[in-house]
Amino acid sequence: MTQTLTRRTLCLSATALAIVVTAPGFSMVAKADEAPIKLGIVAPMSGPNARYGAFSMHGAKLAVKEINDAGGVNGHKIELYNADSQGTPVEGVSATRRLIDQDEVDFVIGDVSSSVTLAMQPVAEDAGVLLLNAASSNPKITYGAGVGGFKWTYRNYPTDENRAYVVAKYAAEERGLTKFAVLSVDSDYGRSAIRAPSASGWWQSLASA
Repeated sequence: MTQTLTRRTLCLSATALAIVVTAPGFSMVAKADEAPIKLGIVAPMSGPNARYGAFSMHGAKLAVKEINDAGGVNGHKIELYNADSQGTPVEGVSATRRLIDQDEVDFVIGDVSSSVTLAMQPVAEDAGVLLLNAASSNPKITYGAGVGGFKWTYRNYPTDENRAYVVAKYAAEERGLTKFAVLSVDSDYGRSAIRAPSASGWWQSLASA
């Protein structure tokens, strides 16, 4: 059967592979000899966004297999766990807590939904478990992380404002367009591409360039 790799699938694979960089120091200090590194995936396995959950798991499995086939991380194999967020913040929080409290995962990757990831951040922070965001694009995930914020949250996926800027810049400079309209879903994912540019003023600056 032919599998189609999407951008989100590749981002999930890249995030899982990033554990090779972040885990060695951790594994030497906190893991017993040959103990596995437990990696949790929070994604919509059911509901209207279930296909994204399937893509996420496919990408994670590809990366984990590649890492384990190469000997793991400092001799530690990766065990993959998943929990269904159903694409909603409430279920995403419950899924994250199950992975941390019951499965005792060392890392969490998730979610594909910005609203869910935003809700997951304080849970990971309270537990001191690293949260890797590989598919959510709301800028607030970045702005709320780091010093003074959620120190346990990292991302390797571009924000909506970054992507919107690239599109608008091309439209203004290469196509000469001066008026822009945005059609989006009414969610943290859809609203972020509108609010951030409006607040920063670069829509106007591009339109008048």
